[in-house]
Amino acid sequence: MNSDNLRSRPRKILIIRTDRLGDVILSLPVLTALKATFPAVVTGMLVRRYTAEIVADYPDLNELLIFDEYQPASGFKLIKFWAKKLRQHQFDTVLLLHPTFQLALICYLAGIPQRVGTGFRAYSFLFNQKVFHHRKNATKHELEFNLELAKKIGATIDQVVFKIYIPEKAHQIAREFIHQLALAPGQKLVILHPGSGGSARDWPLRKFAELNDRLQQELDVKTIVTGGPDEKALLDQFLVMSATKAICWLGSPQADLKALAALIQHADLFISNSTGPLHLAVAVGTPVIGFYCPIIPCLPQRWGPYGHLDSVLMPPVAPCKKCTTHQCQYFDCMNLIEVKQALELTRKKLNL
Repeated sequence: MNSDNLRSRPRKILIIRTDRLGDVILSLPVLTALKATFPAVVTGMLVRRYTAEIVADYPDLNELLIFDEYQPASGFKLIKFWAKKLRQHQFDTVLLLHPTFQLALICYLAGIPQRVGTGFRAYSFLFNQKVFHHRKNATKHELEFNLELAKKIGATIDQVVFKIYIPEKAHQIAREFIHQLALAPGQKLVILHPGSGGSARDWPLRKFAELNDRLQQELDVKTIVTGGPDEKALLDQFLVMSATKAICWLGSPQADLKALAALIQHADLFISNSTGPLHLAVAVGTPVIGFYCPIIPCLPQRWGPYGHLDSVLMPPVAPCKKCTTHQCQYFDCMNLIEVKQALELTRKKLNL
């Protein structure tokens, strides 16, 4: 089958996104674009286990594959395993939204007829449909870069929407957790998420703690502090730094993303660094405030809350190609974002 025929009527399409939570969330509209353009197509998605829960039950997804399912010691054994597995699934098209040499080789060896990826990599010869863009230059949002690959096979959507399903059980967990706060009628709930998993330079933890105090003391809101399973030490430090009471939601290693999504959806505002839960908040419709560094590959133009760049706070410095830490004249420019800026933006977001 030639590429023109595949472009007009693909039968079974695989989306590959085996990196982090935010990356996966920003890839979900591609599934919607595929279904909107090719209603009869069967869609599959290959992700890692820790992000699979957020993709499960997605209405535009037919098959979910977990990349961590098989991890032999030998890298080539892994490649052979997944090439065979994908061949068995009989995908005719694959969009490598997160391309690596290993994944590109797997798709090539699987014999998938149409392989769509970026065109400026050493292994781009393994793709037969290429999109030529440099994501690290942050000329577009990551979500738009993803949709560009879908557009290569003719798939488009008129409006970006997220369709993350949150079961009632997750809502019940969230409601029971929030009950600890004893919210007064009409009192606002704000979630603070001070970690980022190292994806970018963070706003200082002491400033998150000060913001927590001022939110409660000056705006009379209740706060919850969230973190991942490996961020207990960070949240413990936060509690030591905070003068006011705060309760912490510490995610477990498995089966907690839908409950976190429910918790965020029940909040009035989500405040964090550039990290996956920020994109989860946008996806479930909760207003956000995000702290972003000026490193070009990390800019909000690429990684900001999609459609809400007015919710971003950045240090007043020029963009830089990479962080030189101690060699930088600011040392840590994120210190230049003042707590009062976050407080005033919060006031505006909450209409207080």
